[in-house]
Amino acid sequence: MKRSYFLVVFFGIFSLSAQITTEPALPVASRKVTITFDASKESRLGYFTGDLYAHTGVIIEGNTAWQHVIGSWNNNSTQPKLTNKGNGIYELAITPDVKTFYSVNSNEKVQKIALVFRSSDSGKQTNDLFVDIYPEGLVVDITEPANQSILTKNKTLTISANASQEAALKLFINENILFQNTGTTISSDYIFTESGNFWVIAEAVADNVTTRDSTMVFVSDEVVLQPKPDSYKKGINYPTDNSAALVLWAPQKENVFVLGDFNDWKLSNIFLMKKDGDFFWLEIQDLEPGKEYAFQYLIDGKIKIADPYTEKILDP
Repeated sequence: MKRSYFLVVFFGIFSLSAQITTEPALPVASRKVTITFDASKESRLGYFTGDLYAHTGVIIEGNTAWQHVIGSWNNNSTQPKLTNKGNGIYELAITPDVKTFYSVNSNEKVQKIALVFRSSDSGKQTNDLFVDIYPEGLVVDITEPANQSILTKNKTLTISANASQEAALKLFINENILFQNTGTTISSDYIFTESGNFWVIAEAVADNVTTRDSTMVFVSDEVVLQPKPDSYKKGINYPTDNSAALVLWAPQKENVFVLGDFNDWKLSNIFLMKKDGDFFWLEIQDLEPGKEYAFQYLIDGKIKIADPYTEKILDP
């Protein structure tokens, strides 16, 4: 029987990495910044021990293009060379300050340092890397967890934040205080016992100035282990005229969410797929016959993919 509607997919993918740390943790444009790069954590370059050079510029407020780029690609005489600290660890000192190093005009506001690290012959290079530049004065920044993290209920989470100067620091879950201390760093463990969306908030107070940073996290229910009906094939199935059953083969994965028009592209435990061995599956009810729906899969909170068995794909 031919169904009166079908689902359309939207494709996207993203990844997270942590190859770069800085000193200070919250760099500003008017001061020196030391960038430390761990080659073992960079997927494109891979573990590297030879000479590295920086193709680097800055992102200025109001313009997403790299500006004030130093030298030219593959010119070792003009582009900064990183200091090899051994074991794949490198350092780049931005000195005497960010604005001077990049010859930034006085009326320009630096938002990021942009970098590609390359081998001396340009045979190997990293992906584009970015370092956030913070405003002057009191700033607090949550370092863990990342924004839009997907967490598991009843597992321990470490929450951490840095401040740009000595301050009275507090951590909150929503508006409930979790931990407080005085200094430039704060960290505490927490276990979410309920699922859903939560705000993680860090607050810093110094010299009668109060500032906050916040990040949203989603706490997932545990994946339900349940055999899928034998009649459900990979891809899209239509049990009734106003429902669809999605089946995804995803070996060695822990969880899969469905995001789409039918849930406003938002994480919800209602759309956490059930698991049957290497298969994930979910029945979606109350769909409108004759209407096309766009959707995608979010795998392990990191990768968004289209349904590999669909006949129609939307380009973002």
